[in-house]
Amino acid sequence: MYVFMHGLASANYDRFASIIQDGAAKDSAFLIPSIMLQFRLEQLSKALNLWHDKVYWNERKLGIRFDHHDNPDPASIDYTTLSKDLNAANTNLAYVDWSCKTIARQLDFMDGIAHHFRSLAVRNGTKDDEASDTEHLLLETHAHLRSWNTGLVDRAEYLSKRGQALVQTVRANCRQRAITDVA
Repeated sequence: MYVFMHGLASANYDRFASIIQDGAAKDSAFLIPSIMLQFRLEQLSKALNLWHDKVYWNERKLGIRFDHHDNPDPASIDYTTLSKDLNAANTNLAYVDWSCKTIARQLDFMDGIAHHFRSLAVRNGTKDDEASDTEHLLLETHAHLRSWNTGLVDRAEYLSKRGQALVQTVRANCRQRAITDVA
């Protein structure tokens, strides 16, 4: 089986090409879609780490973390910027959740392809053991990616709840500030 790929020269493309030529994909070109999903999961993991940090620091800005004794003056907090930061965090966490749901559907589809491959391969003269090994390799890879993906979904949901709680805290602080300014 031959594979033709074209992409922009970059460190990620070089890494991807190396993995295809020298890594797991040399066992089966059918692993290429799995490797592409692995790259997406790596990027989503990095994005979650970034947004986790943003949520954490916004919690500290508001002084609501139990593990830190920050005591910010509510009057000195820039609630407009904080609201924008929280909106960005919640929007990006929703994107991660949506991406992971898309990946879950893709993995289900790829499982179907693995099963279909085996029956076609045997019908076209490939030894059953060889076709079975390829099917098993694909299904095991998909199971690993599915587990990773599920963990990212769970983490995104958790962080989203923390972000929503922060929005409620900001809303309450803004109301309190408005009442204090009127009085």
